[in-house]
Parts: sequence; structure tokens; C-alpha cells
Amino acid sequence: MAIDVGMMESVSGAARETPVTRQLAPREREVLHLLSIGLPYKQIASELELSMGTIRTYVRRLYGKLHVNCRTEAVVKYLVS
Repeated sequence: MAIDVGMMESVSGAARETPVTRQLAPREREVLHLLSIGLPYKQIASELELSMGTIRTYVRRLYGKLHVNCRTEAVVKYLVS
């Protein structure tokens, strides 16, 4: 199932820049946004046309940059900021 990322951004406000997203690379921001709307890694990989391994690498880097240990903490930090 393909996701219309443009539609998701307008609905969820993902286009807003926050202190959290300023420190991230553009692709990391995309991955974080897709995590925040609840997509599983497999669907994120499909949507961004990347491998699961690449998504895992992006997520691991996100956790390090955001100083969090899990998806929930990353999403909360993203949505609250």
C-alpha cells in the first residue's frame, strides 16, 4: 500500500521545523515522520524505496541524535517539541 507523504504532511503538520528536526538529515526527518504516524519499518522501507537494513540504520542514528532508546521515546520527543 503506497502512502501519499504529501497528504500526511498536510494532515499531521510534519512540515513544521522543530528543534528536534533541525539536527537531523532530510532523510532522517522523513523516517521520523513515518515512524510518528505508526508505520512499521517494512512499510517505511517500501514507501522510501529503501531496504529494511537501511531503515534500521536510519532509526539507530535517530535514536543516537535524539538521545532516546526506543521508537516511542523518539516519536514523543518529535511530537512534543
